[in-house]
Amino acid sequence: MQLTMATVCQIPFSHYQALMKAVSEMYHKRNMLAASLGQTKAKERGYATSAKMGHSSAVDTQVNAEITDLKRKDCSRRSSDLQNYSRSHETDQLLSLIRTIETGVPLEPNQVKSLGELLEQEIGVLSEGLKGRCTLTNNHYPQNLTIRNICDFMALPTLVYELEYPRTKKIDWLYVAEKILATFGIIVVMIAVSQSWIYPVVMDTVRMKEEGMTAQQRLQEFPWVLGDLLFPFMMEYLLAFYVIWECVLNAIAEITMFADRGFYSDWWNSVSWDQFARDWNRPVHNFLFRHVYHGSISEYLSLTVALTVAVEVYISRPEHSSKRSILLLTDVIGHRFINAQLIADQLAANGYMVVMPDLFHGDPVPLNNRPASFDLMTWLKGPPGHLPDCVEPMVRAILQEMKSNMGCARVGAIGYCFGAKYAVRLLQPGFCDVAYVAHPSFVDAEELQAIKGPLSIAAAETDSIFPASKRHESEDILAKTGQPYQINLFSGVEHGFAVRADITKPTIRFAKESAFLQAVAWFDQYL
Repeated sequence: MQLTMATVCQIPFSHYQALMKAVSEMYHKRNMLAASLGQTKAKERGYATSAKMGHSSAVDTQVNAEITDLKRKDCSRRSSDLQNYSRSHETDQLLSLIRTIETGVPLEPNQVKSLGELLEQEIGVLSEGLKGRCTLTNNHYPQNLTIRNICDFMALPTLVYELEYPRTKKIDWLYVAEKILATFGIIVVMIAVSQSWIYPVVMDTVRMKEEGMTAQQRLQEFPWVLGDLLFPFMMEYLLAFYVIWECVLNAIAEITMFADRGFYSDWWNSVSWDQFARDWNRPVHNFLFRHVYHGSISEYLSLTVALTVAVEVYISRPEHSSKRSILLLTDVIGHRFINAQLIADQLAANGYMVVMPDLFHGDPVPLNNRPASFDLMTWLKGPPGHLPDCVEPMVRAILQEMKSNMGCARVGAIGYCFGAKYAVRLLQPGFCDVAYVAHPSFVDAEELQAIKGPLSIAAAETDSIFPASKRHESEDILAKTGQPYQINLFSGVEHGFAVRADITKPTIRFAKESAFLQAVAWFDQYL
């Protein structure tokens, strides 16, 4: 019921060159705008003491039109998304306007004031863009370009560079001593295992050759030799893993006050080689996710090839072949959550092929035992990052794979909580034909307005993310789209009821089962 894929993708270094170029351009443009702002404020003070001009030239009218156009544009760009920045022309348009004004074009006082406001706003946007995810320190471009910062990064047990990392307040030297003692203790055990169980077997093979045994005779003995080495080799592997990932890396992390200790996950519960490869070495996985997968997408390589580097997919197939399929986008608990897999299997039992990807690349929110310091917004921003610029390219690639190589003629999307945003965003021609979402999170009004297909929503009575006001607003928006829509409200339940319901309570169980039947009926009608 699972499909996992792995391949090798060449790292496109031109992606990083373009990224650094964009950051450098952003910095220089901000400085140019700051200089222009100083001149504009000086000019505004000059107008305060002089008489207002009585006429405007033709050039004045053109300048006024450009200022009005810039003020009308939405400048609330996401500052951390450098790719969006590189596609935006507001900064270049503003710089061009300033160059025109510097040629001696006269301005009226209100034009000077408007220009100053535009400059302040644009400088703020660029400053936030340079700051990126740096929230606690001033270690952002270009202050981060120092030898000390490079040495700090090289000392940390991570392969992914960030402007700032989660840090502990002090070093627990007792913990460091414990890990150092464990390291040397395990090395002694490894030497003992090698001397007791590996060295004698190796010497026996040497003795066989010295005694003149033929190659055929030695080959007959090989299975017994291999059997004698299996257990000690497995012991050596486990002990080496413990030394490196548990002892050495944690000791280095404690000494450098590095708080992110997720060096490995529960790889011993892996059900595929692909899952094992990601979970046993999290630092390398995070590096591949950031610098191979995203680099490939940015360089417009094969989306499927880039996708297969880092994505696990759960597939549930119907008893009989069907060209109707469903892309199931999970909540933050992820695709390995047994409830999500049961929902996929139930949909398959109703005649749909279901594809459920790992939206979080092995980094979902823990269902239980969350650390006291866990913060959802920090988790969303990463690393590896779970914002739309990270998630949507992957979902689009999966849709392309479903339509081009998996024979899916029509695709419906289901989005629970976190996944609802992408089910709505991709309800467009060429992507998803129908969509159903339950207790949606972070779906913007503009995204609802843009849908081009039938949409069904299951809402909870108690939901701080999708409250009554948001529900009523969504209903008004959907009524104007001209698309078929449905909004069902379930009383007595909270956000997450359609996936994480306590089915021992009759009211909640009824709501969960009814929400599922709502989805099936919707797809039966429109898909």
